[in-house]
Amino acid sequence: MVSKLVEHLKDGVVTLDYTKADGTERRMICTKQMEYVPEEHIPSGEHPSPENAEEQLWVVWDIEKNAWRKIYEKNVKPGWKSTSMLIDEYNRRDEMEIIFTPEE
Repeated sequence: MVSKLVEHLKDGVVTLDYTKADGTERRMICTKQMEYVPEEHIPSGEHPSPENAEEQLWVVWDIEKNAWRKIYEKNVKPGWKSTSMLIDEYNRRDEMEIIFTPEE
C-alpha cells in the first residue's frame, strides 16, 4: 500500500519536517514530480537511487537544494503539508493546501 505522503509527493509539492541521519532536524520542500527537476538531473530510467517500500525509504527532489535526497518516512514529523495546484486553479493562481496529520 502506498502511503498518503508518497501519493502527495507524486501529485505535487510537499513541505515537511524530518530528522536527518545525523539526528538534526530540517524542513524540506520536495516532490517526486519530474516537472520540478532540472533536465540535467532527470534520471534516465528509474530514480537516481533505489527506493525501498518495505522500509519506506523514498527518493525525493529537494526543490530548494536542487538535489535528490533519500528520506525514511518514519523520520518525517506529523503535520506535513501538500500543495496541489489543479490546472484551472493554477490559471487563477489559487492554491489549495491539504494538511495531513496521521491518525494515532
